[in-house]
Parts: sequence; structure tokens; C-alpha cells
Amino acid sequence: MHDFGLAARYARALLGAAQATGQLDDVWGDLETLGRRFRQEGRLWRILQHPLLSLGQKQVILRSLGDQPLHPLVEKLVLLLIRKKRVTLFPVIVGQVEEGGKTVEGKIRARVKTATPLRSHMQRQLETVLAQIFHCSVLIETTLDPELLAGVVVRVGDQVMDYSLRGQLTRLQRRFSGSDPTGV
Repeated sequence: MHDFGLAARYARALLGAAQATGQLDDVWGDLETLGRRFRQEGRLWRILQHPLLSLGQKQVILRSLGDQPLHPLVEKLVLLLIRKKRVTLFPVIVGQVEEGGKTVEGKIRARVKTATPLRSHMQRQLETVLAQIFHCSVLIETTLDPELLAGVVVRVGDQVMDYSLRGQLTRLQRRFSGSDPTGV
């Protein structure tokens, strides 16, 4: 629990600095990209914690991870975590930032999966509907998932709204097989 509180403080400090400089989206994007990279390649954590590598060597490794340089605030955070031997907090910090689609600058982040690209008027309509549901502005991140067949799946924090054809077919299958206790 101590690590959770410490990670929350790091996350708040990072988001505060990003808001103060008006670079929240860039910082958030780099944080998520780096978090995804570390999840995919678990050995990177061990390398960045290795006691025989100097901070300078670790910084070179960190800078070589992406096609583009990391946002300076994200790089400073990771280097601070390395210096303080708290690198293992990074995924918790990413989780803190992502948790619940945290309201930042009066907006929530909604992750939307669609079978086909959303047209701009459809995205605006979806933003309007979600703003009414959550009572604040919505920042939509879309990804394509052809396996949905049609429709959308919206995720805001731990809330998932599945309006996809695949989701409907799965629910029908459960209902007819008797494995859906709700009967819906």
C-alpha cells in the first residue's frame, strides 16, 4: 500500500507539471507508450535496475527505446525513479494516471474500439453522448479492431460499454446456452 501512495504522488506531480506547461496530451501519450513498451519487454526493467550500469548508460538506453525522444517530463520521471531505485513503481504510476480515465483539465479519457474508422461527425456525436453520461468533457482515443464486426466498445476507466456486434453475439450465445445467469 505504501508503494501505491508513493506512485500516486509521482503521478500527481507529473500530471501537475504537464498541465502547468500545457503539454498534458504529449506527456500522457509518452507515458502510455513507454508503459506498453515495458510491459512487452520485461527485461528492460531489469536492465534499468542493473547496479553495474551507470545512470548515464541507463539514460542512453532509455533514449534509444523509441523512434522519437521521450517528452522531457517523462524522461526526468524515469531517471528520478532509476536514481531513487524505484523503477518498479513505473507501471503503478502509469496505472495511477490511467486509473478510472482520471479527470484531468475537466476531461475524461475514453478508449473507443471500432470495427471501422469513425467519421468525424460520428466521433463528435459519441463525445456528446459520453459527456452527457459522465457530466464532463471527453477526450476520445480510437483504435481499430476488425474482430468487433460492427459497432463500438467504449472503455472509461474500469467501465466498459460494449455495443459491438461481436459483443451482442457473445451475449446471445451465453443466453441460449444457459451460461448467462442474468438472462439478458
